Amino acid sequence: MDDAALIETFRNRASTLYHPSCTCRMGRGPQDSVLNARLQMHSMPGLRMVDASSLPNFTPGNINARP
Repeated sequence: MDDAALIETFRNRASTLYHPSCTCRMGRGPQDSVLNARLQMHSMPGLRMVDASSLPNFTPGNINARP
């Protein structure tokens, strides 16, 4: 395989073992973050983000909690 074929194979087969999290940064304003400290979106104060995207740090554990 040439380099291009190896890269294409990698892109087609690569995945992660981790669940997506920490994608909505918390901060003081919309210029540096998506959420405030109360998990409200800066652009839509009536909407709260209360899922794993609001976690401040990556966790190696399973984020799919069940009651």
